[in-house]
Amino acid sequence: MLHARQLIPPLTLCEAQGTPVHAWDFKQKKNLLIAFLDVGCPLCEQFIRSLIEHVRDLDKREAVALLAFPQEPASSLTESLPPGMIAGVDVGSQGARLFLGNDELSAQELRRRAAFVTDR
Repeated sequence: MLHARQLIPPLTLCEAQGTPVHAWDFKQKKNLLIAFLDVGCPLCEQFIRSLIEHVRDLDKREAVALLAFPQEPASSLTESLPPGMIAGVDVGSQGARLFLGNDELSAQELRRRAAFVTDR
């Protein structure tokens, strides 16, 4: 598990179109909210809806939200995301392993969902 003031490990998400997005692409440019979420999780969907409602706050803070899923999320959940919110698959849950540790992953899903806030 990460601790305060620790440098974030590498994270790459694969968007639905196949485009890779690297957390480090935003280094020294944007603050990040990185959330590890499960597909089909009602609390995760509620979290995303809440973020959408507060997307202006992300913009004011010059932040981007990276929403990492262990498998492809439903397009109905991701197709309406506003600019500043990027959803994608954390291929092989590599990012989740680095951020959360191996104990928080099962074969199909995360045992614990988590959000991290980083500065530039």
